[in-house]
Amino acid sequence: MIAGFLIRFKAIKDLKGNYTQRMIIPKRIVKEGIYKYIRHPFYLGTIIYLFGFSLLLGGWKIAFLLLPYSIGFFLDRIDREEQMLINYFGGEYIQYMKSTKKLIPFVY
Repeated sequence: MIAGFLIRFKAIKDLKGNYTQRMIIPKRIVKEGIYKYIRHPFYLGTIIYLFGFSLLLGGWKIAFLLLPYSIGFFLDRIDREEQMLINYFGGEYIQYMKSTKKLIPFVY
């Protein structure tokens, strides 16, 4: 849970005032800090946090039952968000996508 919280905190800090819970077009593409490595660190932190929270409350069975649902939810949101950003920023966002991973640094 702590690791997830820290990732989320770092993501919000690196956004420097561009953080919002709604899907909106930001003023610019943030490419600094944790965003140099992954495009959606807040969602990664949330998935890790939820996994830890379900371990705490329900144990391994609950955690591994909920994990696919939380990952699926965020992957769907990421797809919608990235399409919105491609439509707005065009090639600049596509280039950013090529230089970073979606959710897991150096992996995916």
